[in-house]
Amino acid sequence: MRSSALFLERFDASPSAACDIPAGESSREHRARAEGYAAGFAAGQAAAHDQAPAFAAAASAVSAEHATAPRRIAKQAAGALKIILERLFPALTKAGFAVEAAAAFARVTRETGAPSLEIFTAPEHVDALRAELKRRAPASEIAVTADPAAGAGAARACWSTGGIEIDLERTTTECLAALERAAQLIGNESEI
Repeated sequence: MRSSALFLERFDASPSAACDIPAGESSREHRARAEGYAAGFAAGQAAAHDQAPAFAAAASAVSAEHATAPRRIAKQAAGALKIILERLFPALTKAGFAVEAAAAFARVTRETGAPSLEIFTAPEHVDALRAELKRRAPASEIAVTADPAAGAGAARACWSTGGIEIDLERTTTECLAALERAAQLIGNESEI
């Protein structure tokens, strides 16, 4: 069986106990080596001591960054989402208004049993809403009338016993306001 020997130098030894004088080395050489070791050891200790505050500050900064990262990321995500929705909601309101309004009004005719509805909406939505309502509620008597005063994402329906109003622009504005409030709350929490 073979075994290997491992010799480790002790770097934490004091300069006086660095090692015995090796064979073939004079005491003067040994003293020079011990002094060099002591000077190098002292310089290393001094450098480590000088850099300790920098390392502590860096560790503290990393710790602080790590602690605030979730709130900061959530706030940035809310801001990005708000920007996207501010641009996306108007396009969705315009493109999907007839489908959304027709679905709501067809549900009204089913749930209330109203034999007829009169719907008022912006002129640009009249044809699309009329076509979508014929598809969704073909047996119902539904009149769609242009109302220039109606907003681009608004419509109202009236029947003999009630009425309903749909305003997608107001709904999207309320959603954006809720998102803005949430972002402010996240920002206020990060300042605490």
